Amino acid sequence: AGEYVIQEETSTTSGTGFKANSKLYAVTISAGDTVTKYVEDTPVDDPGNLNLIKVFIDPVTGKIDEEKTRVPTGSAYFTIEYYPTENAQGEATRIWYAKTVYNSSTKRNELDLSAIDSTYKDTSKTAPNGKDEYFYNGGILVFPLGSIKITETKAPSGLIKESTSIIANIVEDSSSESGASFKFVTKSDDHYLLTNETANKDAQIELGQISYFGDVYLEKVDKNMYAVDGDREAAGDGTLTGIEFTIKYTPEGEDQPTVKMKDGKKVSSGDVVKVLTTAKKTDSNGNDIYYVQTTGQYLAGGTYTIQETKTNGSYLLTDGTPRKFSITKEGEIKKFTAEGGNPVQDKPIQGKIQAKKLIDQTKATKNGDAKVDGIRFAIINRSLQPIV
Repeated sequence: AGEYVIQEETSTTSGTGFKANSKLYAVTISAGDTVTKYVEDTPVDDPGNLNLIKVFIDPVTGKIDEEKTRVPTGSAYFTIEYYPTENAQGEATRIWYAKTVYNSSTKRNELDLSAIDSTYKDTSKTAPNGKDEYFYNGGILVFPLGSIKITETKAPSGLIKESTSIIANIVEDSSSESGASFKFVTKSDDHYLLTNETANKDAQIELGQISYFGDVYLEKVDKNMYAVDGDREAAGDGTLTGIEFTIKYTPEGEDQPTVKMKDGKKVSSGDVVKVLTTAKKTDSNGNDIYYVQTTGQYLAGGTYTIQETKTNGSYLLTDGTPRKFSITKEGEIKKFTAEGGNPVQDKPIQGKIQAKKLIDQTKATKNGDAKVDGIRFAIINRSLQPIV
């Protein structure tokens, strides 16, 4: 019998998944009594110090382009899966969806765990019991011991989506104030960099996003000539050169960034990217082809429209329908061709010929009942090209 003090031995706590409890507990024991004292241990977890930053990586040098990194890009969307095991083994017990938000203080596009957004949710994945809420300890978002897998589900317009999932274990770490920290399983490659890949309190991932560029090529044909035998040449003395086409940047969705073309021109949604006029070239068979195109991989990755906006003196603006296309990979050329069945077709400007046959009235009496009905005229095409 008597008064005693109970204290947990901190050396026995390591590796249990709980923080050591150094608090002293007073106990009074009477003769013949058994006293039960409940002592609480706090689970080891890591506060939500996961810092994922989207950075631009120059596709030529492989290094971070600081100038582009400091520019708002629009949101990248991520799926974050939590596993109660190491190395993301087994089934995820929680699945979260978040996106990057531009931080004007750090001038970085950073993952904001509070920016919950399931717009681009992977419908093939469902968390058990529908649990998609975060873990909290004392009102603070935390990651319990286990592992997480981070997967980019949609990149900002004009940027490459990271195809490799990043896996990190949340492990016990006596050097961390919280008792736990991240240790990455996935290593750096050409697309992303892991700052401090060993255990560290503030896990930082610099996830690369590489711009890619491509071009568009479009052919212009005479609607009547093309309908007969797929002919791409102009009719008669007409020409399909000098016809104007306008390319506009038309990304889908509301959260879209300003993008920069190969020559540095910056455009926002709805802006005119480039105005082109048709030129003429000759194929291997000597046939004329009228076309417009961008060159040198001019267009940044994204969605555009190309539309005839002004015709010439030979043709009517018959087809003003915008053609929608997207540049989705480096060096891609989107084509609208006669051979492919989707050129722009206009009708030629046409006129009428009226011929009259007159009787010489001074000689009418000599001609008696002569008539001019039924006389046929031949109209001969003197142009170099055929007509329809």
